[in-house]
Amino acid sequence: MPLLRPFNSPRFDTIGECVDFFQQIFEGVQFFHHNHIAHRDCTGLNVMMDGSETYPKGFHARRPDYNPTCTGSAHQKYTRTQRSPKYCWIDFGLSARLDPTDEHPLLPILRGNDKSVPEHQDPDYQTQFADVYPTDIYYLDNLIREYFIEGDPEFDMSKKFGLDFMKPFVDDMVQDDPTKRPTIDECVIRLDEIARSLSSWTLRGQVWHESDNIFGFLYRFISHWTRCLSYIIRRIPPIPRRQRYL
Repeated sequence: MPLLRPFNSPRFDTIGECVDFFQQIFEGVQFFHHNHIAHRDCTGLNVMMDGSETYPKGFHARRPDYNPTCTGSAHQKYTRTQRSPKYCWIDFGLSARLDPTDEHPLLPILRGNDKSVPEHQDPDYQTQFADVYPTDIYYLDNLIREYFIEGDPEFDMSKKFGLDFMKPFVDDMVQDDPTKRPTIDECVIRLDEIARSLSSWTLRGQVWHESDNIFGFLYRFISHWTRCLSYIIRRIPPIPRRQRYL
């Protein structure tokens, strides 16, 4: 098993890198659902990144910003665009294997890290049942909404600019009525359509954090477009190449 690190460390540099992340995590959940498994806790804390490509010299297991001996900073040799990392779902403690013939499996409600699921709000939720597939869809939505589109000050997650094209998609996934949420197959198809509709310049655009100041803006702006021009010259695609298993 590779040594994993938080999926958002280091920060995403381009819109295309974010799109690659969205596609990978959705295809991961699609793999689960095709094999009749509901993760039931597919939230931001349970998706990690294999950093062996971007950090070929390694990093410290407990403090990923440091090198393996914890004597200095970890050296990020490549960006996500240059060496697309693999993102991995972890923590299957609440997961369930389901009946292949049951398209809407009802299981006792178990709350994961995200407590905001609409069908989990009844005070007597522990005695109730819910279709677990739409709950996974809601978790995916909230991951994108909290970590990328809107942010969450309570957990020190700042809003990212440049990803508004995801909002209509996210709004469909977060509907209070679970039966109105799209299936994971519909989500993957729609996400691919969104990715194809974006221009190369949009995908190469920089991801700005609401918490960034003017000095960080100037520092990152110059280095960012210097890298992007080199990617264009070397024909490195704006959405990182990766092995697709589905």
